[in-house]
Amino acid sequence: MALIEYFLLQPTLTHIVIFSGQIEMQKKQLDQQLQKGLTSKDVRNAYETVQSSLEELQRMHIHSGNELSYITTLEDLADTHRIALSLNLATPATDAIAGDITPAITTMQIEGSYEDIFSYVESLERLSYYLIIDRISLASPSPNENLLQGQIHAYGLLVK
Repeated sequence: MALIEYFLLQPTLTHIVIFSGQIEMQKKQLDQQLQKGLTSKDVRNAYETVQSSLEELQRMHIHSGNELSYITTLEDLADTHRIALSLNLATPATDAIAGDITPAITTMQIEGSYEDIFSYVESLERLSYYLIIDRISLASPSPNENLLQGQIHAYGLLVK
């Protein structure tokens, strides 16, 4: 009887141990695949989040070839606020910030009342362009006049 149990139970126990090892190995492989799947799902979700805001980010920059649109926006805004504007846009090619991005230095000679200039500057700050106003200087050409003359110096980002 013991001999029958040995020949019957021994192979069964051996198969159980082998199958248990194979099941454990397959479980580890499935866990790894699940983790990879979750990671790729996280990456896909992060990509979709960035993708949805990409259009807005692209509108913030001045794109090479669209400088005229940027200048026209500033001029139209000046007209809306009754500001006399003379504009200069410089894009030094040697001052690359990162890759194809260079600063777009905007110098605006302005003339208008204090209230109009103030509202113009507020509107510049609300533009969809990434624009940093670095310096504003104002002076009155005549003490009896309500007009001010000055200069606004600002930086934007030009993407080539």
